[in-house]
Amino acid sequence: MQSRKRVRIGSVLGAALALVFGCAGRAATDSGGGSAGSGYAGAGQAGTGQAGAGQGGNGHAGAANGTCRAALNQVNALGGPPCPAQLCAANAWAADCTTLPPEITRTVRSYCDETQIITLERSGEPSKACYYRRSESSAPMLFAAEAWDDNRSECGGHLITEGVPTVCGPSAGPMPLCDRAAHQVSEPPDSCFDAFSGACGKCCPTTQPDCKKEPDGYPGYACVAQENSFCSCTCQQGMWSCAC
Repeated sequence: MQSRKRVRIGSVLGAALALVFGCAGRAATDSGGGSAGSGYAGAGQAGTGQAGAGQGGNGHAGAANGTCRAALNQVNALGGPPCPAQLCAANAWAADCTTLPPEITRTVRSYCDETQIITLERSGEPSKACYYRRSESSAPMLFAAEAWDDNRSECGGHLITEGVPTVCGPSAGPMPLCDRAAHQVSEPPDSCFDAFSGACGKCCPTTQPDCKKEPDGYPGYACVAQENSFCSCTCQQGMWSCAC
């Protein structure tokens, strides 16, 4: 009789333990945690998104369950060609339709407060977002990224790094840099670092223009002198004039 009681008690305890561990495992999966051994940490309900694009500069908050957080180099390797380290180079890179992979159909520049975002799209859907922010004494640098990759099913196809903005104040609306469908030819990108303002500006022509033949204000903006990043230049009264 005692041996039967021991068997029955052992069976009840075993069933209870299986229920506890089964529920714990399900809770871990439902919380958005990354798959074991995947190297990604689950972001759960962390707010993220394509900040500043399509909503008059206001970011989209609230990532779907399954979104994964990963290191910058991991996210930067997904969703298209890697984001350049410096913003000025990234502006030129994103505006050059001829060198971007053909599957990238459009690139867009937008802002989230002091952060500039460059988003790469495939057929109208975002595939990668590169986030740049000015530092104290150097050109704006890449500090965060976001990628959409359907092959990452364990992450819901969405990966982000730490630092992606969740809420943005009012700012300028998104501006296409490269748009293959529209065959857009945009003005020169902001690809030279203006050390005076600490931002990226348009580069001056490599050959100094003949301002006797060009109107005042040519080339239509104050360009950054390539030989001295503290100088901005235009044609003024028939002369090439640079404020340094």
